[in-house]
Amino acid sequence: MSALVNQQPLIRRPRPKERVGAAVSDAVQQWRDADPQLAAARREQIAATLNRLNPAPTANGGDVLTSMPRRAQLIAPNLSGSVVASLTITPVSFQTSLWRALSRLFAWIYLIAYILFGNLGDKLRGRDTIERRAARLRMGLEKIGGTFVKFGQQVAMRIDLVPWAYCVELAKMLDKMPPFSREEALAAIERNTGKPWEEIFAVFDPEPIGSASIACVYQAVLKDGSRVAVKIRRPGIGELFMADFRVLDWIMNLVEFLTIVRPGFTRNLRREFQETLLEELDFNKEARFQEIFRRTSKKSGKKFFTAPKVYFEYSTSEMLVQEYVTGMWLWEVIAAVERQDPQGLTMMRRLNIDPQRVAKRILWASFWSMDENLFFHADPHPANIVIGQDSSLTFIDFGSCGSFNEEQRATMERVVLAMQKGDAEGMAQATLKMLEPFPPVDVPALMKEAEAEYMRVLYTFQTKAKHTEWWERTSARQWLALVKVSSQFNLPVNLHTLRMIRATLLYDTLVLRLD
Repeated sequence: MSALVNQQPLIRRPRPKERVGAAVSDAVQQWRDADPQLAAARREQIAATLNRLNPAPTANGGDVLTSMPRRAQLIAPNLSGSVVASLTITPVSFQTSLWRALSRLFAWIYLIAYILFGNLGDKLRGRDTIERRAARLRMGLEKIGGTFVKFGQQVAMRIDLVPWAYCVELAKMLDKMPPFSREEALAAIERNTGKPWEEIFAVFDPEPIGSASIACVYQAVLKDGSRVAVKIRRPGIGELFMADFRVLDWIMNLVEFLTIVRPGFTRNLRREFQETLLEELDFNKEARFQEIFRRTSKKSGKKFFTAPKVYFEYSTSEMLVQEYVTGMWLWEVIAAVERQDPQGLTMMRRLNIDPQRVAKRILWASFWSMDENLFFHADPHPANIVIGQDSSLTFIDFGSCGSFNEEQRATMERVVLAMQKGDAEGMAQATLKMLEPFPPVDVPALMKEAEAEYMRVLYTFQTKAKHTEWWERTSARQWLALVKVSSQFNLPVNLHTLRMIRATLLYDTLVLRLD
C-alpha cells in the first residue's frame, strides 16, 4: 500500500512517565513459549499498555504509537479485480478442526440457498440472464467475505472452465474487510521479531492504510528514520482457509458421487486452489520474489520500474516490512484520464505523469518479465502498480507470480511471428503445443477448429483500428480462441498458461485505457 505524503510534521503524543520494564520482557518470553493462555495474557497486557499510551494528542513529545499523515484517495476506485496465481513453491501449512469445518459448512449452505432461490425468483419473473446470475454469485461471495472473496477471484481466472460472463463479473470482486484489532497487530509484531514493538519503530500508526481479506497494511517509521509499510497476516486466516477447503472437498466429492460431473474432474482444480491461495499467505515467498524483481529490474538497463525494498530482518511468513512508496495508484491515473478529473489531472501534472509514457513502460515491463526475467507479476491490476515522479512504475504485492521455461517462451514467440505473417495454421500449431500432453482427442479435428478460430482473430487484427473497438485490439481475442477450442474438446489448460493469459489480458487492458 502507498499514498502521497502530505508535507506536515508527524503528530506525536507525550511519552508516558512509567515505561513497561521487566513485566514486558517476561511477557515477551511467555509469548514465545506459544502457550495460548499466556498469549492471551500478553494481548491483554498490550491492550493495557495502549490505554496508557492514549492521552490527548499534541505536536510535542515523542510517543511511538501515533497517527501518521496520509493522502485521501482522489477518485473512488473501480478496480477490475485481481487474479490469484503464483509459482509452484511448497506453501505454508495450517490445521483446522472438524467442528470449525462444520461451522463453515453453514456459510456454504447459506450461499447456495441465496444463489438458488435468487435465480429461481428471476426465472419466475421472466428476467433470468447469465449476467444476473453471475452478479448474484459475486454479491453472495462478497457478502460472506474472507475466503469466499479469494475463491471468487481464483475462479475468475478459470476461463477454460467457467462461462465468460462469470469470469468478467467475478473479476470485479473487491477485497476490502474490516481491520483486526491493533492489539493483535502489535502482538504479531512482537511474536515475529521477538522484540517489543517500541524497540523497532520510532512511530507506528495503529490505523491501517489497507485492510484486505488476507492482511492489513500499516505505515510506520523505523528507528533509523526509514518510512515503511508493514503488512501483517490476519490472525486465523490460514485455519479459516483450511476449513473452507475441507468443505469444498465434501461438496465436490458429493457432486462427483452423484455424477453431476465426471468423477475426479475437480481433483486437480481443488488442489490448484489450495496451493495458490495458501502460497499467498506466505510472506517469505512474496518477499523473495519482490527482492528478486527489484534486483533484476536494475540489471534490465531501464530505470523507470522497480519494486519496494524489503527489510528482511523484520519480515517473516506472517509479516512483511517493506519500503513505503509514494505516488498515484494506477487506477487513479486511469480514472483521471477517462473522466478528465481536474484534481487527478492536476496531481499528474505536478508529478510529471504522462499516460502514454506510462502505457509504453507497463507494456515493456510485461514483455521483459515474461521473456527475460525468472518470473512475471501475474496480478498487475491497477491497485498493484504505483505511478511515481516522471512516470516511474513501482510494482507491489508479489504474492501472485508465474513463470515460463525456455520451451514455453519459444512457443510464445512462434505464436507472435505467425500472427505477424497472418499464418493461422502456424498460430494453431504453436498454441496447441501449450496444451500438451493431450488426452485421447481427434487431433485433425482439433487443428481444423483451432485454425478456423485464428482466422477470425486475424480478420479482426487486419481491420483498421478506427473500425474496431479498443477491446478487439487486445490479445483477448487470441487467447479466448485458444480457451474456446480447449473447452470444446475438453482439454485442460495448464495453470502457468492460464496465469500468463490472465496477466496478458490485464496488461493489455491497462495500456489501452491509458493510450
